[in-house]
Amino acid sequence: TVADVLLRWLFATTIPGLNEIATLLIAIAVTGCLPAGLARRVNLTIDLLEHRFSAAARRWLEAFGAGLLLLFMALITWRLGAVAEVDRARNVTTIMTLLPTAPFLWGVTAGMAVSTAVQALVTLKSFVEALSASQGSGRAALAVVLAMLCGIAAVFFGGWRPSFLGQFFPAGSVAFAAALFGVMWLFILIMVPLGTVMGFAGLIGTATLLGIDPALYVLGTETKRYLVSDSLSVLPMFLLMGTFAAVAG
Repeated sequence: TVADVLLRWLFATTIPGLNEIATLLIAIAVTGCLPAGLARRVNLTIDLLEHRFSAAARRWLEAFGAGLLLLFMALITWRLGAVAEVDRARNVTTIMTLLPTAPFLWGVTAGMAVSTAVQALVTLKSFVEALSASQGSGRAALAVVLAMLCGIAAVFFGGWRPSFLGQFFPAGSVAFAAALFGVMWLFILIMVPLGTVMGFAGLIGTATLLGIDPALYVLGTETKRYLVSDSLSVLPMFLLMGTFAAVAG
């Protein structure tokens, strides 16, 4: 951006397709910064009921939330890789500069893969802390949490379809929407990261309307569309301006 401004000022010229190039590079930069945030556990959560749980229960809830976030990160990584492969096969390019988008998407996927690996370590540490904080019920709590996470993973990764739920909550019904809304708020109140809860709620809602495979496809394409959007590309400049203002006092 600085070089483009200087070229406009000094030579009355510009870098062709700078917006497209910057958008793709910022997408890689954003995913490259995610591991640092995940390692520091800076997820946004609602701790309104935190004081009502014991120390051990809080640890297990944190471990459950970390596990759900790990599953969601793995889903996004998987689907972004699929989108990158589709772009490579179709030789998709940018409009102005005709740059192939697949290499940039593979870079984004690599950043998400590193983020997923970091979150896996954070999740493991959360489980160790939960076991340390528990006394006699540690193994039982571990079994329950792992069973829930494995069930969710089986639905989205293994293709398991719990058909018995349809007997109580038919897809697309008001009862299903109310149940999904209630479960979403339950997870929010037990301190599951907000991004994870909202992401899974949207994914489950889309899956009930379109099917699990189209929902996973939408997850990949919409994540790509957001990461390479113009609105995201201007965010670093605003953050830089805010930093300058904070330092200046």
